[in-house]
Amino acid sequence: MDSSACNHVLYVDDHGPYAELHLTLECSRPGIATSHDVNEDHCAAALDSWLHANPERILLKLLVTTSRVHHGSFGPLVDVLASRQPEIHHLGLGARTFPDFGRGDYIPEDLSRDGSSWRLSVPLERVLLAVPTLHELVVQCNDIDMAHDILGTKPPSPFPEMARLRRLVLRDEALNPAVVSALGTSSFPQLESLELWLGHFAYSWGGSARDLVPLLNNPGFAKLRQLALVSDLNDTLVDVLA
Repeated sequence: MDSSACNHVLYVDDHGPYAELHLTLECSRPGIATSHDVNEDHCAAALDSWLHANPERILLKLLVTTSRVHHGSFGPLVDVLASRQPEIHHLGLGARTFPDFGRGDYIPEDLSRDGSSWRLSVPLERVLLAVPTLHELVVQCNDIDMAHDILGTKPPSPFPEMARLRRLVLRDEALNPAVVSALGTSSFPQLESLELWLGHFAYSWGGSARDLVPLLNNPGFAKLRQLALVSDLNDTLVDVLA
């Protein structure tokens, strides 16, 4: 692994057939705690270099996190995952080091800013296609994106079936209702725990409690036992659940 790639590696344990790897979008250097210096291409290169050097290892855990960034995309990293097709059991992407950020505590005048210190994009559908072996996926970002009909004339297609996925967490300031709709037609037969941060009306979220009906009636989630819904829906959500 070359030095330009190594400075995105926070932790690695690659002994034996299994490994754990923790990368950061920021370059590891003095002053990183207050830096907004993000290089997702170099981060993707670090992952590609490690996977190239360890083609037989199973990643028990892969974390790609951030500290204090304004903008960042996981697209290049997902390109690497799609190309290398590693076996990964637990995948965490985004601002995982700030799991309890002040969601909605501060509404900025410019709604392209989220009121916290990070703004990140994750192509969810491509992630699922790239790593079908996942047991757990946790995403915390501001833009959980998916392929969709540009004209909005067709409903979102189901996500690829995730035969091993047991826990799915999607944390977003305003989760795209199309993601909820796609989940409502998807099949995750082993899924036991689902956590969705649906949205905050202050960020112009366009969803409603009715969007949850297909999800709650979905036979593709037959083993679901834990459901966490963070939202502003209040009594209307209770009515739908009832």
